[in-house]
Amino acid sequence: MAGTPELIGGMNRQLILSHLQKQGPSTRGDLSRALGLSFPSVSANLETLLQRGMVTTRVLESAPGGGRRPAQYAYNAQWGNIAAVDLGRHRVRLMVCDALGNRLASGAFIPEEGAVPVPEQVLSRFLALLEEAGVPRDKVKLVSFGIPGLLDPETGHQVFAPFLHPSLRRHRMDLYFEEKLGLKTCIQNSVNLAAIAEKWQGAGVNRRNIVYVDLAVGLGSALILNGDLYDGHSGAAGEIGYMLPGVAHRRKAFEEEGVLEKFLSAYELQRKIASRSPGGTVEGLIAGEDAALAPLLEELKAHYAMTLVNLAAVVNPEVIISGGGVGKALATLHGDFLEAALKAHVPYPPRLLPAQLDGNASVLGAVAYALRLLHNDASHYL
Repeated sequence: MAGTPELIGGMNRQLILSHLQKQGPSTRGDLSRALGLSFPSVSANLETLLQRGMVTTRVLESAPGGGRRPAQYAYNAQWGNIAAVDLGRHRVRLMVCDALGNRLASGAFIPEEGAVPVPEQVLSRFLALLEEAGVPRDKVKLVSFGIPGLLDPETGHQVFAPFLHPSLRRHRMDLYFEEKLGLKTCIQNSVNLAAIAEKWQGAGVNRRNIVYVDLAVGLGSALILNGDLYDGHSGAAGEIGYMLPGVAHRRKAFEEEGVLEKFLSAYELQRKIASRSPGGTVEGLIAGEDAALAPLLEELKAHYAMTLVNLAAVVNPEVIISGGGVGKALATLHGDFLEAALKAHVPYPPRLLPAQLDGNASVLGAVAYALRLLHNDASHYL
């Protein structure tokens, strides 16, 4: 069935916007040649985009051969804004950006239990950040949320989120924002978002096949395959905390905290440290500063190496990015040990790289995720 003129016009405007956003300012002739659209079609659609504030224009100072100076068109990063909210166990991070992802304002806070419910605290901080950025609420096109868990595809409830702030487990903050502010939202697992961020601005730039491992309070991973996030049938791809470190650790019933996570998470490590060396820390353990903890360090390295080997054998990535406080420290201080294990066990060992973005990874990933959705669905505004 042939497309309607309105549908075709929207698709052509989407093509023009995408080209300007990725390639930078262009003339009508540049756009016509690059996109295979007729000059009249480009001109008409540019006029619509100009009227809606999604592109800007300026006349070039000179023209080839001294002829009429052409106009150059550019994506207008000010036509709308996006915001990101990363909901961690202890800390909430927020960011407001323009339509190209340039940061306008950011902040973080630790929610407090008290008279003001935590969801209201998040909302209040969000509105204050919009004011700081000078962004009217009606210019926010999308608010992107990161959570340390999943959404059940059947019920829509947050599940497998033992490290989400206790006061937020009963609330879908994305739906709360939609109800209170009337804003469009999206939501994604925070480890997936950290992987997206590392590909966007961190250790994964220019890589298309990435395994990102996040070892901190909990344990998780995310897969970037052929340049895109792979989240699996139920959104649970990369939940490596549920991997088995051996047949001796099999369970008879499911538990929300996975078997491997109990071996490797910072929470569990701190418990083991306390029983062997009171006053010891996870940082001291990984740095090898306490002789009493040497056996525990060797156990940690062995289990982490096994995890990386298994991931590399299944996914065959270009790189494994080791993130989270524990994961980054292991890759930084014990990278030779981990890479030797990869080389000894898989035919095409990937490079092992420490993460670069640290605590801001998930909120930056939420920005990148929102940008992609915004640009892929700009037809909503066209």
